[in-house]
Amino acid sequence: MGVEPSFPGDGIIPGISTQTGVISPAICYDLDFPELVSQVSRHHTDLLVVPTGDWKSISPYHTYMAAFRAIENGVSVLKAVTGGLSAYIDHNGKILAQSDYYDPHSPGIVYVNLPVTSIKTPFVLAFTIFFNVLVFGALSFLLIPATKGLLKLTRKVKPVPDKA
Repeated sequence: MGVEPSFPGDGIIPGISTQTGVISPAICYDLDFPELVSQVSRHHTDLLVVPTGDWKSISPYHTYMAAFRAIENGVSVLKAVTGGLSAYIDHNGKILAQSDYYDPHSPGIVYVNLPVTSIKTPFVLAFTIFFNVLVFGALSFLLIPATKGLLKLTRKVKPVPDKA
């Protein structure tokens, strides 16, 4: 039996308004990309819900990555995992409750009062500025030498005198 094919989505993580607050869904590997998940800050998301299918060699690291996204975006995260570490993470990155598929002593069902709230963090703004400076620097690094080379070529070309 092989792996099911997967196809990229549209890159948009929606914010869904509910009576409880704004909830945003993301899946599995999405949380490994800070620039993708930063959308939840712009939606003022209160709870990020992430169903995931992990396996032993990446568990619990995938869940720890979710804790980073919670801190960066100031959002609570509910990460439900088949084959790994499920966790309820508050907006400060603190794991309030967890259940590990591979730990025989871990509870199968977990109950927790997860704060459904968000806070503003400087990460999204800082990341955007850093990314733009990085792109501008890379383009400058590539374009300035190319421009100098073109200027040298235009200086070496001498006009041909008319033979009239």
